[in-house]
Amino acid sequence: GSVAAYAAGILQAAGYKCGLFVSPHLVREEERISINGQEIPRETMRRLMAENPGKTLFHTYLNACLAWFRMNGVEAAVMETGLGGRYDPVTELHADVNVLPRIGMDHKEILGDTLEKITLEKCATIQHEGTVINMEQAPSVQRSIEVACQFARARLVNVREEDIIRHGDTFDYREYSGLSIRMLGEKQPLNACVALEAVCALSQVGIYVEEPHIRAGLGQTVIPGRTQYFPEQNLLIDGAHNEDAIAQLENTLDARFPGRPIVLLTAAMREKDVSRLAEIVKKRGGSVVVTQVDSRRGRPVRELSRVFRGLPRTREKDWEKAFLKAQKKARRQDALLVAAGSFYLAGELLKKLQSQ
Repeated sequence: GSVAAYAAGILQAAGYKCGLFVSPHLVREEERISINGQEIPRETMRRLMAENPGKTLFHTYLNACLAWFRMNGVEAAVMETGLGGRYDPVTELHADVNVLPRIGMDHKEILGDTLEKITLEKCATIQHEGTVINMEQAPSVQRSIEVACQFARARLVNVREEDIIRHGDTFDYREYSGLSIRMLGEKQPLNACVALEAVCALSQVGIYVEEPHIRAGLGQTVIPGRTQYFPEQNLLIDGAHNEDAIAQLENTLDARFPGRPIVLLTAAMREKDVSRLAEIVKKRGGSVVVTQVDSRRGRPVRELSRVFRGLPRTREKDWEKAFLKAQKKARRQDALLVAAGSFYLAGELLKKLQSQ
């Protein structure tokens, strides 16, 4: 999601009519489909979904998106996948550039229960003689991607952490010096550089960006629900819901809030492993408030609470009451309030903050 947002920001800054498709939405369904930062009108989205049904709800969102982009003459489209494997309807589209952010253990029930199986599903989306922009991966994953690109005769561009030189709030990458972004996460410069490479690779199909466009696009991009800090509430919201994303959240906490105790407000979907959140709380001597947002897909409060066994924890099924309890705990303990484990929880909190 971060890579997609940065790429769209650069293309928009370069003057192209750029469509962006993302998943999931946080507050409104219309967030999934936008052109140059403007969300599709609600009634238009509902009409296009009714006129273009798919096999699944996600497929219907995609069909409505493609119809809206065609109607408006979109020149470049940045399409975030749902699962990201061969069964994802987004990967059925022709892509001039295929982006592989860091591959981790997610959607295991469909993509596979090992990193190697998941990588094979991701690599199945690489297109013949296409271009692949690849974020620094674990060694076994990296090797699989290299072999897959060789078989597909695809051009592979690797973006590595060591290629980024940080200077406080700015960073250098290749010939670009003093780049800046608004996002807090420690991995966001890496996400930004992957997006930069992806957009630059579009020159092969006649879409060109220049350095001022890159600087402006990266500098103006805000990604809701991803290490988003609200200083007035002393609240950090992050949709981190798998091991890799939670590890990135931990890096951000260590870099931006070193040694600070936290109160964790958390919910999770049934299939998500958020056990690493418990390690973060334990390390910082914090406490946990466990809740549930989605009654159908969410993990029941009592079951999720067992992940945090041995830590000071409170169970509250009503997420709004849970939020109030977590706020009181954070104020009492002079702690940072961190909401993580679910994009659904992040979305509800953002909706509440907007209404206030």
